[in-house]
Amino acid sequence: MNKSGSKNFTYYLMKYDSTNLYVSSHNNKMNQSIRREDIENINSFYNVYLNKLPIQYCFRMAALGILGFIISGVLYFNELALWKILIWVSWVFFVGGSLMLLVDIFIDGLFGLNIAYRFFASILGHKGYNIVVKNKSGNNVLEFFAEESEKSQITNFIKSLKKNASNEINHSVPLESNNDNINKIEKLAELHKQGVLTDDEFQKMKRQLLGI
Repeated sequence: MNKSGSKNFTYYLMKYDSTNLYVSSHNNKMNQSIRREDIENINSFYNVYLNKLPIQYCFRMAALGILGFIISGVLYFNELALWKILIWVSWVFFVGGSLMLLVDIFIDGLFGLNIAYRFFASILGHKGYNIVVKNKSGNNVLEFFAEESEKSQITNFIKSLKKNASNEINHSVPLESNNDNINKIEKLAELHKQGVLTDDEFQKMKRQLLGI
C-alpha cells in the first residue's frame, strides 16, 4: 500500500500518510485520527443510525400536520372525501410529532430512555455497525458508523494500514542501525589512517561492527 492516500465511504472519508490515519465525516461534524503504529483492536457492534436528532424529526412531523391542515382548508369545498382523509392524517402527524417532542424533551431528557430515538430509528434509521478502533493502551480512539455492506471493507482497510505500519517500523530499524555502523567504520578508518589504530585493531573493530 502507498504511504499516503484516501478512501471514500458512504458517511466518512479516510485519509492516511506514513504516520497517521485520519477519519472525517462528509458533513464535517467529526474529525478523528490515530497513529498507524498505535492501531491495535478493531471491534464492531450492530447499530441503527439516524441522520438527524429526534427533536428535528418531531418538529418535521408537527410541521407536516400543520401543512395538511392548510391544504385541507383549500380542499374542503371541492373534495369532501379527500378532505376527511387529509384531516385525519394531519391530526396524526401533528399530535404524533407533538407527543414525541414532549417525550424527547422531558422523558428521554430526564431518564435517558431514548424512546424518541428508537421510534424514529425503527422507521427512518440506517442499519449498520459502529466501528471502534482501539490503541495499544486499550482506549477507544476512533468510533464511527458504517453501512452493513461496508463493514468488512472498512475493517480490512484499517487492518491493512496497521500491517503496513508495523512492516515500515520493522524495516526502518535495521536500516538506521546499518547507517550508524557505516558511520562508525568510516570514523575507525580515519583513525587507522592517522595511525591511532593498528591494522589488527582496525580489522577487529570493523568485524565487530559488521557482525562477522
